[in-house]
Amino acid sequence: MFKRFINRNEKKLGPYYYHNFKTKDGKVKSIYLGKEKKKATKKLLQLQEYLQLRKKEAKETKKPEKISLLEIHNLIDELDQLNAELKKK
Repeated sequence: MFKRFINRNEKKLGPYYYHNFKTKDGKVKSIYLGKEKKKATKKLLQLQEYLQLRKKEAKETKKPEKISLLEIHNLIDELDQLNAELKKK
């Protein structure tokens, strides 16, 4: 996980937290995790747990593991919604 700052109209905005990962074809992709470090760390851990579960399922079924960038973005959106629902309770 790393943080990025943006300079806009002589103002420093951020930090914005991102995570890099490599796709199967060797390209490096970045995914936005959030603006608050605690939430970004939690989101990254949840994402890693999900990916480990997918690998385990792929090994058990002996099917090749395939996950797209769109699936990762959808998963992060779902995690955001779940976290928002938990905050309301």
